[in-house]
Amino acid sequence: MEHCILKRGQITTHLNNIYKYPLTLVVAAMGYGKTTTVKDFLDQHKARYAWLSVESDETSAHSIWHSLTKQLSRIEPEFGHRLNTLGFPIDAPQRDRILDLIEDYTYLTNCILVIDDYHSAQAPELDVLIERIIRKKIPGFHILIISRTRPLFNIEELRLKGYCFQLKSSLFELSPDDIKDYFKLYGYDISAAMAKQVYAITRAGLPLFTWLCSATQKPAHLTRGQISIRS
Repeated sequence: MEHCILKRGQITTHLNNIYKYPLTLVVAAMGYGKTTTVKDFLDQHKARYAWLSVESDETSAHSIWHSLTKQLSRIEPEFGHRLNTLGFPIDAPQRDRILDLIEDYTYLTNCILVIDDYHSAQAPELDVLIERIIRKKIPGFHILIISRTRPLFNIEELRLKGYCFQLKSSLFELSPDDIKDYFKLYGYDISAAMAKQVYAITRAGLPLFTWLCSATQKPAHLTRGQISIRS
C-alpha cells in the first residue's frame, strides 16, 4: 500500500522557523511521525540539507563525525571532504578551524544539517561541539535535531538567548479530526465517534503513528463502534 503523509499546517508553521535559529529541536516519543514530517517538509520546500541518522547507542564521536561529513559531502563535496580530513576536534585550535571552515562554506547559504535519532548519540564530546557551533550563530547554517529526548545542551539558556527553537511533542499529537483525515488518506471514511475511539486508544499510551500505520496497512477491520486489527 502506498505510504501517505498527513499534512498539518500547525507543524509546518513551526518548521518555517528553521531559518531563524541556529538550532531547531524536534522532541517527541517514538511513533509520532517526527522523521517523516521533517523530511516531507524539507523536500516540499526544496531545502538544501544533509541528513544524518545516528546508529543505535553510538558512543564514538569520531564515528559520528565521519558519517556526518560524508552526508555533508552529498550537498557540498569539497566542504564535506575538508571537514572529514580535519577529523573530530580534539583541541581548541582544531575546533576553531572547523568553525571557521563551516562559516566559510555555509555563510548565507541556508544550509541545514539534520541529525535524526540524536538520543542514540552517547558521546558527550559531540554535545560540546554541537553547542559550540550553535553558539557561533553562523548566518546561513542551521542544525535540526530530531530526538526522543532532549539533548544534554543548556536548552533553556539557548532558547532564551535566541539560539534555539523547539517543537514540543504536543504538536505531533493528533486530534480526532486529524485521525479522520489520516484514515481518509487510506480510503477509510470513519465516523466522528470512531475517530474518538482511536484517539482514546492512542492517548492510552500506544504511539499514535505506529498504531495508525499498523491499522491502515494490515489493514484494519472497521465496524460501527468498534476497531480491531486483522492479524
